[in-house]
Amino acid sequence: MTPFFLVLALAAQPAAPDASWIAGYWLSCGKSEVTESWSDPRGGVMIGTGLTLSGSNTLSWEYMRIAPSEAGLSFFGQPNDQAPAEFRLASVGERRLVFENKAHDFPQRILYWRDGETLRARIEGIVNGHEQGQDWTYERAPLNSHCPRPG
Repeated sequence: MTPFFLVLALAAQPAAPDASWIAGYWLSCGKSEVTESWSDPRGGVMIGTGLTLSGSNTLSWEYMRIAPSEAGLSFFGQPNDQAPAEFRLASVGERRLVFENKAHDFPQRILYWRDGETLRARIEGIVNGHEQGQDWTYERAPLNSHCPRPG
């Protein structure tokens, strides 16, 4: 028999935020081609990959996941064979998530939000005492699509 207080504590826990709006294949075309691919949430976990190309050269890649953690929900990033870094969910809005790890070198914050059918992402933090940031604007695309090549 489950103790009454345990049932109350479990019932009082808020449901994990819905991040399903990130799922899909996303493409950003500019100076470089940047893709993010996110699974739908299964078992409370979303798996992502990121790839940045310049022409046919790989500039960077990353394994990512959004998953339950001791903090509730966290983003785990593992760029270019580095050890995974955890960023805990700091704020939630409608189709907006902000993850934070103030102890991380850079970035300290990772933001995702939807602007209509566009996925936006931003990383930001302090480098040498100055606020730094980088933004991406992604459009949904068929799996494994590429940016149009000039020519």
